[in-house]
Amino acid sequence: MIARLRRPGERFFVEGLERRVLFDAVAVGPVEVVAATTEIGALVRAQVASDEHGNFVVVWNKYLGDTPGEAHDFDVFARLYDAAGNPRGDPFVVSGDSGDQINPAVAMDAAGDFVVTWQHHAVNRFSDFGRIMARRFDAAGSPLSGAFPVGTGLASEYEPHVAMNADGASVITWRRHAHDERLGDDDDVFARKYDRFGGTSAPVEVALTRGGYADSDVAMDAAGGFVVAWVQDYTSLFFRRFDPAARPLGEKVLVANGTPQFVSLAADDDGDFVIAWDGNEITNPLLTRRFDRSGAPRGDAQVVSPDNGRFWVEPRVDMDGDGNYAVTWDVRVGQGLTEIRARAYRADGSANGGELFVHSIGRAGPEDLHPSVALDADGDMVVAWEGWDSFADESRIMARRYGGAADPPPPRVAGVLVGGTRWSPRFGRDLESRGLGRQGSGFLVPAGPAPGGPLPWSNVDQVSILFTRDVLVAADDLTVRGTAGGLYGFAAAGETPAFHYDAATHTATWTLARTVGGDRLTLTLDGGPAGVRAASGGKRLDGDGTGAAYPSGDGAEGGDFRFAFDVLPGDANRDGRVTGADVLRARALHGVETDETDAPPATVFADINASNQVTLADQVVVRRSLGRALPPAPAATGGAPGTTGGRAPFAPRLRRQLFAESAILPG
Repeated sequence: MIARLRRPGERFFVEGLERRVLFDAVAVGPVEVVAATTEIGALVRAQVASDEHGNFVVVWNKYLGDTPGEAHDFDVFARLYDAAGNPRGDPFVVSGDSGDQINPAVAMDAAGDFVVTWQHHAVNRFSDFGRIMARRFDAAGSPLSGAFPVGTGLASEYEPHVAMNADGASVITWRRHAHDERLGDDDDVFARKYDRFGGTSAPVEVALTRGGYADSDVAMDAAGGFVVAWVQDYTSLFFRRFDPAARPLGEKVLVANGTPQFVSLAADDDGDFVIAWDGNEITNPLLTRRFDRSGAPRGDAQVVSPDNGRFWVEPRVDMDGDGNYAVTWDVRVGQGLTEIRARAYRADGSANGGELFVHSIGRAGPEDLHPSVALDADGDMVVAWEGWDSFADESRIMARRYGGAADPPPPRVAGVLVGGTRWSPRFGRDLESRGLGRQGSGFLVPAGPAPGGPLPWSNVDQVSILFTRDVLVAADDLTVRGTAGGLYGFAAAGETPAFHYDAATHTATWTLARTVGGDRLTLTLDGGPAGVRAASGGKRLDGDGTGAAYPSGDGAEGGDFRFAFDVLPGDANRDGRVTGADVLRARALHGVETDETDAPPATVFADINASNQVTLADQVVVRRSLGRALPPAPAATGGAPGTTGGRAPFAPRLRRQLFAESAILPG
């Protein structure tokens, strides 16, 4: 497509999508023309990403023509839309450097911040090596960075893909091509992970095998772990999983043999994922297969469309945090004629209706190609694609929205965090970068019967609760009671209010009237008729626990949420008693700042006052607390820390950066 170019003038057309209630897998409003021009093939490679509320961004390539005296062909553009489909301003340039900027990809976090990556050629795509670049933007479309290199630049780099979790951590993958006169061509897949602030480490080798790679994709879970899938030698489809530190979790796993050509990949908050692929032969169906977070298959491959009708269909798939997913693809319906279709699925793999005709040839003209799909937190989706409208003689980037779940589930507790009004901001940021919590909210208390031991900080006076969706919650919905300290009330601390709810992150924070000493705390969150309920629809909190995982709940609304954890100031090694071993640990780490690159994990637990550095003040607290231990456990009317009474415990899963229990154990 990008070779068919002509250069008359251009014009843009913008239509707002009508405001309507979203239903199950039905179109919401007309097709949106994101951009249009009368140059054939001038607008190509549309990609779309959504935040959790349904606001979305579309990026694409735009042909600018050969500027006299310069080598300047394709640039990357973007445009923002709100959840109702209304444009939030005009298209803007993502990258306008000299040369070619092609094959863009985009991902967006829950708050609407997004990252765009693309393939850069300093001269043009035909005469020099490619280099993978990226740029970060906030939810308003303002740049958070300039364009920065992702790959190493040691060989030609092609076809980037990007994934982002709800908290803004991202991972970019690409294909590297090198030619050796003796050994031949070498096509390899690489990945590079970034934290929400743009910090990164060295690229990771995903697959290093001599031979050709046809396509690849990447998906990320809430904890920051990710999975990469690729087609090798046009004959085999593989995936490989990585933990939040970008360390491989085993070797590559075979998904399918035959003639796979294109692959797409998406994951939910838990790390369960779905792979979609097609073959490069006309009789091959379009397929998906689901896998759990350990990489074990959930059933056999499933046929999305029995006959793709054309060579090289390019399926794209996206998944919401609960595991609902949608697939889109283009299909040949006549000689040289294509249209865009999609299909929505529930988390159990059952289809949410039949094939959707997103855009057919009746009005659009012969070519609708390269669709992309994005889902928000409620499963509502938007599909974007490129097309040529022969009636209007225009090249267009288009989008259309569809409703997802007709009956959203009740809200659930997605995580419990503990912090302090006197905690250093740098300490909070370090917790987040280490995968131990979230800046501004505190330490993520893991779920389960063995949550890593007591919390050792001396100034704990805040509790935050994360919800899976927007809720109506009040200060008196939470009760905090200790075995030794009795009932803990709430009170403002300076400029910090006694209670605050952040609708953007679905986080409620309570400030205690006093700091917690050595105590066993139990939180009780009201899930009754007068308690926590969804902001939209009014469903009550699903607080009952039935499994070993966050979020709470048994699938039905109603039921209080109960959660227990321990606090023992000075217990640096978190064994339930303050001893000389804790003094030795604080002394050994004296002077170490928690955000130092080589600081051991134990540093954050030896920094007793959460100042971002282990100092003499921490040793003083430990020495004054020598001999102290947790009070006796209450009578067996409740469960172990991190459980709901006698019910089974919870374990991490949420639309935020929640992390495995092993990540927070002291080193």
